[in-house]
Amino acid sequence: MRVSTACQACRSRRRKCDTPHFGAPCNYCSERGIQCTRDTSTTLPSSKNNKSIVSSGLQLRDIAAQSSQSFQDALPPLPICLELVNLYFDFIHDQFHSLFHRPSMIEDVEKGVASPVIVLAMLALSARFSTNSFFSSINPRERSDDFARESSRLLNLRDVSLSTVQACVLLGAFSITRGEAHA
Repeated sequence: MRVSTACQACRSRRRKCDTPHFGAPCNYCSERGIQCTRDTSTTLPSSKNNKSIVSSGLQLRDIAAQSSQSFQDALPPLPICLELVNLYFDFIHDQFHSLFHRPSMIEDVEKGVASPVIVLAMLALSARFSTNSFFSSINPRERSDDFARESSRLLNLRDVSLSTVQACVLLGAFSITRGEAHA
C-alpha cells in the first residue's frame, strides 16, 4: 500500500496534483478558490481485478462547503437537484446528445460524487422546465443563468478529461437554447 500524495480534488479527477511547494494548495484548487485537502487515504488492491482504487473522493457537497459563495448560492437543495437532473433526462438527454447513463448519474448526484461542473450544466439546461415552488419567483428563461455561469466558471479547458468534454457539450447546448451560438 502507498500513501496518496494528491489532494482530494485532483484524486477525484484522477489528474496529477501540481503543488508549487510543500504545504501550499495545488494549482487546480488555487485557481478555483476551493480548499486543497489532503488526507492519509491509501490505495488498496482490488480483490476483483488487482487495480488500485481510491478510498475516498471529492464530494459535491464538500466542494459546495469549501468553494466560493457563488457556488453555494448556485446549488439548490438536493431534492431540487435531483428533480432538475430527472428533468434533464426527461427533456434534454437523447434529444440533442446522449452522454450519460441515467441511473448512474442520479445515484452519483444522490451520493454527492457527481462532477459539480456537469451537475450545474445539467441544472442550467433543465431549470426552465421545473414547476417546483423553489423557482416560483424566477422567470423560467432566467432560472438557468446562475447555474450556467457557475458551471462555466468551474470549467477548466486545460483539464483534458471526459468530464470536461461532457461539460462543454452541455454548456454548448445551453448556449444554443439561449440563442448565443455563433455559426
